[in-house]
Amino acid sequence: MFYFLLFLTALVQNLLFISTKSFVIFSPNIVLAFLYYHSLKETKNLVLKGAVGGLFLDLMFDTLGLNIAIKSFICYLIWMIREKVVYVHGFYSHLLFFFILSFIDLFLRYALIRLSYVVKFDAVVVMISLVIELAVFSLLYAIYKRS
Repeated sequence: MFYFLLFLTALVQNLLFISTKSFVIFSPNIVLAFLYYHSLKETKNLVLKGAVGGLFLDLMFDTLGLNIAIKSFICYLIWMIREKVVYVHGFYSHLLFFFILSFIDLFLRYALIRLSYVVKFDAVVVMISLVIELAVFSLLYAIYKRS
């Protein structure tokens, strides 16, 4: 069931946001929000689940493994920090942690695609993307707290 929901999340992310070369970098990462939401419930096989989420995005955006590598790395960071270093409590702590992870994801996407293509950095699109990601994360966190 998780993988089906992950596929639907990747499909929604692909369908809602136009996949041009510059917008693949700056699009809101709804899959990352879903993976973080799932990590609140369980962290078992989180890196594998991140790789599968990245695979779905790579197949839809045609980015040749970029999303697999980044989502696996981000899920490894989530697992490592939440299980080995410190357990995050409360909504604002989760929001800050997710914002940092989202920024790392955005930076890695921009840096890796910038190696091959000339992409103009657009601050307004980045801000809109981060606001959408945080809104989706807040909605998923509210669902998590109710269940």
